[in-house]
Amino acid sequence: MGLLAIIYYWGAESYLLAPQSELTPIQAIAISIFSLLTAWLIYDLLCKSPLFKQETLFSVVLFSLVVFAAWGYAQLFSGRAAYIHVGALIGTLMVGNVFRVIIPS
Repeated sequence: MGLLAIIYYWGAESYLLAPQSELTPIQAIAISIFSLLTAWLIYDLLCKSPLFKQETLFSVVLFSLVVFAAWGYAQLFSGRAAYIHVGALIGTLMVGNVFRVIIPS
């Protein structure tokens, strides 16, 4: 997260935004942070739902969430930033899983 903030938020004009983007750097940073937090909240709710017991369906829903996020990031950010954000999203879900699902269990 530190590297994401230093490289992509500090240099948002150069790295975060696509050349043709109509977003301002502040808007792009807000979308980035909001999307990571929202994805984690959705994941946490999915883990607490009855869907969690149905492994195949849970995996399909989670995979669909990541694919949708990747598509959305590709529409909003530069290619490099989109790849980094998909990785940050998956990492955020993994960390959230450890601290909110695995450890409490």
